[in-house]
Formats: sequence, structure tokens, C-alpha cells
Amino acid sequence: MSRREVAKTKTTGSKRHENLLHTKYFCQVINGKVDLLGDPTMLTVMELGVPEMLSRSEASFRYVLVIDVSSSMAVEADDRAGSLLDRVKVFIELVIQNVSRHDSLAIVSFSDDAEIEFPMTKMNETAKQNARSIVKYLATKQNTNLESGLMTAVEVLANNPCEDSLDCIVLFTDGETNTGQEDAEELVTKFKAAQDNLNKKHSVPLSALTIGQYMPVLLTQLSESLGSDAFYWLSEEEDFETDMLLPILLRETTRVTDVSIELTCLSNFTFDVDSLLMTHLQKSSLTTIEYFMHSIPGGVKKHFPLTIIPPEGDLESFQGKPVVEVKISYSPIKKSRREIMEDIIFSNESIKSCRTKLNKEKGVLYSDSSEGVSAYIVENNHLDLSWNAAQTALAKVVREDCRMLTLRELDNALYLLLEGPNSVELDSFEEALEGVEDIKTTYRGIFGHRNKCTTMIDECANEWKDILSFGKTIANPYNYGRIASLHSSLAAEMPVPKGVHKESHHQHFMPKQIWKRLKKFETIMKKRAKRQKENSQTNVFGCKTILLSESLRTKVYGNKKESMADLIARHGGRPEYYVIVSPYKHHPEWYTEKSFRNTLLVSSWNDHETNSLIVRSAKRAHVPIVREEFVLDCLRRKKYLKIEGYFYNSAMT
Repeated sequence: MSRREVAKTKTTGSKRHENLLHTKYFCQVINGKVDLLGDPTMLTVMELGVPEMLSRSEASFRYVLVIDVSSSMAVEADDRAGSLLDRVKVFIELVIQNVSRHDSLAIVSFSDDAEIEFPMTKMNETAKQNARSIVKYLATKQNTNLESGLMTAVEVLANNPCEDSLDCIVLFTDGETNTGQEDAEELVTKFKAAQDNLNKKHSVPLSALTIGQYMPVLLTQLSESLGSDAFYWLSEEEDFETDMLLPILLRETTRVTDVSIELTCLSNFTFDVDSLLMTHLQKSSLTTIEYFMHSIPGGVKKHFPLTIIPPEGDLESFQGKPVVEVKISYSPIKKSRREIMEDIIFSNESIKSCRTKLNKEKGVLYSDSSEGVSAYIVENNHLDLSWNAAQTALAKVVREDCRMLTLRELDNALYLLLEGPNSVELDSFEEALEGVEDIKTTYRGIFGHRNKCTTMIDECANEWKDILSFGKTIANPYNYGRIASLHSSLAAEMPVPKGVHKESHHQHFMPKQIWKRLKKFETIMKKRAKRQKENSQTNVFGCKTILLSESLRTKVYGNKKESMADLIARHGGRPEYYVIVSPYKHHPEWYTEKSFRNTLLVSSWNDHETNSLIVRSAKRAHVPIVREEFVLDCLRRKKYLKIEGYFYNSAMT
């Protein structure tokens, strides 16, 4: 038995169920007999899928959360209480609360430079308490050095080697990088080189999230090159804290990683490389195509449309013969790497002859065009020429035609938006809509009458027309991130947060189990908001930032033994522990430029007299320093008092 025959046995017979990765090939052949349909062409949709899991994967997961703490993160998000950083802290707390005790977590913050706030740690209860304490006092700084944050995340993994774990880097930023490497290609090369040195069984994907109305060009390029899920754009109008969990929930359902696909034409057939899906594409030529995906979560299906050109001559000679060799290799969790060898098989049997064999439509007249088209499914090297298979194959090919047309239009819109705010040509959206309508007309002409298949095709085409129409309405520079996320979702066939797709649309590509878990988290968030509202007696401190000196951080008050930080937070303030000093030690003049209009330091008498670190920092930054009694008196009188009466004599000198 040849090596190829041995490999094929992996996907045949009783061993088929061993493969976690399921494949199908939906084919449509234009045989050239009908001039109206054009030259001989074979349209194939390769489908890869992993069954949905009812529970999380058995793997050991490690997450690195990379959080932007630049100055813009201090801005209030929409009309909700608290800054953008405050809302991101809620997301981090959700991760800490729900991560398994068998998994590990690290937290990296970045501004001018990156800092490891919480090293890679297995998340038992003690570790969770420590992580919460650190997250609570994350504070904003100055610039945005995305390179530093990303490379520090890889450094965290390198310093904590674990060959078999499933690692994931989740990066959040709210703006363009303004220091460090800003060239996407250079940054991708640097990241991949560092990743190769990790010597891991599974690759480390990047999940990139952002918010706001800027143009996140660098971030979208990094997301596409370094990850296999969608680019996540968050809407300020949504409760996005739970949506930020999407990349982690998807990772937890992963059982298949590092999927490599190699397609090779046989018998002088060739690929039309101009019609390929660019997402996940590594290499392409007339005879060979290569794709790579970091992982495929459970319940997700990936589709790759292929246009295959037959050689000139009689197509009948290829009936039932393989015309494309498919080699797929992947890594199951906790198992050795597997390989699938399959063929895409050619058939020239028309859909008219396929249907008339069943003898169930007596009296129905088919158009002459139906003689020029064949449709079928190839699965497990088996050719399915049934009428049901033909209808399914045609509907799948139409879906991919419409998807590719939509992706090209959205990609064109993104390109034109970079050229200028008035560069987007809305007429091109109309042309794309007409193109989808032409697809519907073509298939109606093939059948000559309305049936189940044309109904499926009409519904599919109308859905994509709706998406195109929606894309047209949001095609402006302020929605660049949203359009990029929409394009990414449709291209990678992965779910994105609420607010990306049209409100009336369901969340496309969302696995059912992930959707259920997100709903549970949303319920938790609603209960949390209600509880906070009930517990919040007043809004005494009005979102002001209140720094606490060292000895006040552990002191407790009242019968409930609440910390001062908890008291301040419960009454509308933002407790912090640090005045930003170290990043600017070479530029002392920066302190006077930074506004501390809504910031003050509450210091104990002892900390003030000993001139503690935070007292020195506050003086240098011209932050007002008040006595401990100020907070307590504000709470007693339920209003924000004038601070002048609480100054230390030397506080403002």
C-alpha cells in the first residue's frame, strides 16, 4: 500500500469518527454546453468544522491580558459612570472570577512602556484575590506603546515555559499607537520570531479589541496576521464588558489548533488565484494553495471558495476522477498531530438528469440551462450525486458567491476611507447589490421554475443584500473600526460583539453554547449593576480621583469594616494608589502640564509627617493633600465639602 493510500485510511471507514475536524466539499460544475453560463468552470466550497462542545476543552489554558492604560483611558465611556479603564477593569474581574483553578493568568499594562502587573499564575482562590487587588488600582498614564505591550506578553510566556498549554494573548487599546513600532509588517515579523522561540506545541494567537471612532489600521492588520478569530470592535453604547469575554470563551471550546491546508491541482486543472478568500491565506499559485488557522472553536464552520479551471477538451474523461488533492494537518488537544488526505472529485452529471432520475416532478419543464450545470457533494472521498446533495451544493456555492462579493465591497470601502472622508463611492454598493440580484436571476434561469432550491437561494441572497445595505449606511470614517470588525467577522466566519452587525440581525457565526454563556454573564452584570445602585447611598465624590496614602490602604472603618477605598468607590469616587511619576523622571516639566483638577490625596498624619513616597509624588505633581477627616466628614454630611479647610499646613508648599 502506498503512503498516500495509508494516509487516506485516516478518513475512511470506521476510523472517520476519530477525526475532530470534519470536511465536506460542495461542488458546482459549468460544463460549457450552455453558452449563457460561460466557459467550463468548477466552483467548489471546502467546509471545515468542529462539533460544538457541551463543556470546555480538557486543555490547560493560559491567558495574557494586555491592557492599554494611556491617558485616554481615563475618559468617561458613554454616559455610564466611571472611565473606560473602570469598565475594562470589570471585564478583567469577570475573567478572574470565572477562570478555572487549573488555568493561568497574567496581566500586562502598557502606556509609554509595558509593565507586568500580575505575573503568570495558576488561578487558585489566593491568586484570584491577589489579582483583584492589583486590578482595582490600575491607573492611567500617558502615551500608547502597543509594541511594548505585545512583546512583553510574549516575554511573560517565554519566562513561564509550558509546551502543551493553550495560550492566548488578549489585547485591548482605545487608540492609535503613538510611540514604539508602528509598522504592522515589522511588528508581525518581530512577534512571530519571538513566538517561534517559545517551542510550543500550539501556536499563540492574538485577539485584538478596541473601542472608539478612530481608524485602527495597525490593530486590524495585527489581528488578521496574528490571530484566526475576528477583529473585535466594541460599541460604547453597549454593555461591552461581557462581549470582551468572547475570545476567551471561544478559546475554551477549542479542541483543534494549528490547522494547515494544502491544495494541489491534478490532471492539468488550475486555480483562479484572483478569486481566493484572502483570510488565512499563506501561499497561492495556479496549482497550489496553502491556508493556516491558529484554531477552530467547537461549533464553528469555516468555508473556502475555490474556482477551478478545467483543461481544454472533453470533460467526460474526468468523470469520477480526483482533480484536486487536499492535505490537512492539525493538532488535537493532548494528542499527536493528525493528517487528513482527501480528493475533490469531478462530476459532469447535470442537475436535470439528477432530478429526473427520481421521477417525482412529472410535467415540470426544466430550462435548457439545467443541462449545463452539475452539482454534488464530496465527503470522505465519496461522490454524492443525489438531488438533495445537488440542492445543498448549489445553495452553498451561492452563499459563498454573495459572501465574497460583500467582502470585496467592504474591503473597498475600508481602502477608500483611508484615502479621505469623501472618497467612499456609495454607487459601488449599489453595483454590489445588483450583483447579488444577478446571482438570484441566474439560478432561477437554470431551473426555469421556483422550487425548494431557488427558495433557499433567494433567502440567502436577500440576507447578503441586507448586510450590504447596512454596510452602505455606516460607510464613513467614524465607523472605520465597526466596518473593519464587520468585514473580519464575515471573512473569518467568527462572532463579534453586539453593535457590529445591524441591530435587527442575529449575532452571526455565534456558537449556541457561547451565546448561552454570554447571556449568563449579561444576567450577572445586570444583577451587579442593580446591587451597586442599591448599595450606593450617594454620589458624594462625583467621579473624582482620590489617592490614598500608604497607611490608609489597609485601615477599615465602621461596623462593616470597609476599607477607605471601598467607601470612596461606593459613594461615587475613584480610589487610586499611585501618582504617576516614574515614566517622566527625565522630564519633570511634564508634571505641571498634566491636569489633576479632579484629583486629591487623602493622607494620614503619619504618612504626611514622614513624607512618604505618595506624599512626595503628590507634592511634585501639585496634587492637593488633605487630612483623613475630609472623607469621613463628606460621608457624614452627604456632600462634597470644600477641601481648603482640610489642608495640612505645608501640603501646598
